[in-house]
Amino acid sequence: MVYCEIVIGPPGSGKSTYVQQKALDIKHRSPFLINLDPGNIHTGLYDYNISTTTKEYQIKNQKGPNGSTKDILHDFVMDIEDFYYTHLESNEDYLIFDLPGQVEFFIAGGSLSTLVNFLTKKDINVVIVNLIDLVFFNTALISSYLFTYISIYRMEVPFLCVISKCDKYLDYDMNYSLEDISNLTVLDVLNPEKKFEKIATEFLKDYFVYNFQILNYNDKNSKLILQLNIDKCSGYCFTDEFDTNESYLKDIDSDKLFEPYNK
Repeated sequence: MVYCEIVIGPPGSGKSTYVQQKALDIKHRSPFLINLDPGNIHTGLYDYNISTTTKEYQIKNQKGPNGSTKDILHDFVMDIEDFYYTHLESNEDYLIFDLPGQVEFFIAGGSLSTLVNFLTKKDINVVIVNLIDLVFFNTALISSYLFTYISIYRMEVPFLCVISKCDKYLDYDMNYSLEDISNLTVLDVLNPEKKFEKIATEFLKDYFVYNFQILNYNDKNSKLILQLNIDKCSGYCFTDEFDTNESYLKDIDSDKLFEPYNK
């Protein structure tokens, strides 16, 4: 059985750092790393890099950076079958896709859905991991929730919402506790003045049923809890292989997840 993470999120959310750290944390699963961000292809991190950079495409086709990224990804998924048989068919391990951060790609484009549908038809267990930088929940709380909701609505595979860079919580002048932000109870204490924000808050309270995971690379507990939830979503933790190869459950303490963030 093949398992797969597709990592998405706005620019600056730490997607490349996440992939790099994940490759180290689960190296015993032999992860295969696929970079589909044409703005960040010249790194030694990935096993596969998308072939065209954003700048090269802009110059050749006289398009802006966002339009170029969208077109490059569209071209990739149109040839996804060739990519699969060349790079993935014999890879029976763990796939991690790193995607670009342009919001319109997830909201208006069809490339991500095409990629997900292809992988699931190949019996690959896909989980989408949506990273959002903690600072956005201080400067654009409602927008961050709305972006995540829209992303979830468009997907038909398991989806995890993750607040990244939580090691910065005590450094920021955060208005709310990390636990309240994570479980969305912060919406109960908001008192927005603008009409749109009022409507958005009520909408989220009525329809957003997902809690956010938290990620702090300095806190092993948060990393293991996130991995457990990913393994639950993919179904891996319910297999005999998991019981044989994984021993991290004994190191998890869910009751202490938010302790490092108490002011």
